Amino acid sequence: MATTDRFLTLANRELRNLQRREEDLAKRFEQMQRDRAAIRTRIAELTKTVTVYQEFIGASTDDESFNDEHIADTRPETPHVEPSLIVNTPPAHVNGEASMTTADIAAAYMAEHGGQAKIRDLLDELIRVGKLAGKEGDYGSVFGALKRNPKRFVKVAAGEFALVSETSE
Repeated sequence: MATTDRFLTLANRELRNLQRREEDLAKRFEQMQRDRAAIRTRIAELTKTVTVYQEFIGASTDDESFNDEHIADTRPETPHVEPSLIVNTPPAHVNGEASMTTADIAAAYMAEHGGQAKIRDLLDELIRVGKLAGKEGDYGSVFGALKRNPKRFVKVAAGEFALVSETSE
């Protein structure tokens, strides 16, 4: 009987220790999620601030700290999609494929509208097709998506981009 009591005592002690450790991990995980959300919010705010400032002063964003070509080069090639399909179809259903990226929709919109567009027009289109919700910081997100894809887009004026193939002809 003493062996059984000793086993139960040890097992219950281990069980309580494991439960305390699991609770501690859960609290730390929740804190990490809150910290991550705060960091993401700050990144979005800072990206918007930098974008607006650079647009305002007409500064180049071609330096490595803003334009990471490595990220753009590691993305898969964009499949060809008829631009009119994108304009009239929500992005989740274009050609039966998964959701299109902001850059994919921007490229199709530009192709449909003479090869270039203002960021504000792209933003309106992205909101219309349901890709963006029209929240604060969306302008910076669109600008960033265009700048991260230098093989696809080139800045032609303040707040305006063109398809690279359209400017090299």
